[in-house]
Amino acid sequence: MHCTIIIFLIITPNVKKNILYNNYSSAEECSNIVINRGKRLWERKLEDSDFLDIRLGIGDVPLDINIEYPEKQFTMEDDNLIDILNTVANKSKILQKSPIVLSLIENNILALLSQSEQTIQNYLKNLILQIVTFQSYNDLKLVFMMKEDEEKKWEYIKMLPHVWSNTNDIRFYTDNYEDMKEISKYLEEELTERKNNKEKDYKEFSPYYLIITDDY
Repeated sequence: MHCTIIIFLIITPNVKKNILYNNYSSAEECSNIVINRGKRLWERKLEDSDFLDIRLGIGDVPLDINIEYPEKQFTMEDDNLIDILNTVANKSKILQKSPIVLSLIENNILALLSQSEQTIQNYLKNLILQIVTFQSYNDLKLVFMMKEDEEKKWEYIKMLPHVWSNTNDIRFYTDNYEDMKEISKYLEEELTERKNNKEKDYKEFSPYYLIITDDY
């Protein structure tokens, strides 16, 4: 007869879940931060690891820790402790009902698809709100190239400080061909200048440009 001794070092999944909820706020929480000019406003800097991280929604999230435990092996005797360990370890790998986070730095091309245009607009507003809450207009410029907007559904975008160049001589919003050419020329010159400084990492250049379009 043998005896198995198991020592549990428990990192509570709720701790990780609370960290995610604290770091990646809901749209309502972002609104309060902006309206009240909370201390978290524009807290993420270009050099930070969470720069341009966005909360896509709520769901099951893999727990980002390494859980090591002995694998179940064939034995002539039942070992209930090993079974319990396997069950606990497998359950601990998933955080349920937690913020699903995506990095727009690591995933620099993102498409939103829906059968409802209104759903896309509302969802994009949520993402834009997150972005302008935590990233300052000094570090990030939002470039909007949109279809002609007869209903003025994107009018609010034009008021964001993130759509203006640092010298305020160009606004990165267009829904017509002529303005699109001007903005594209500006971005092309910026890209060329940065390519000439190959020894620098892309995060050493400021600002970062995020292009948003409703017609690729």
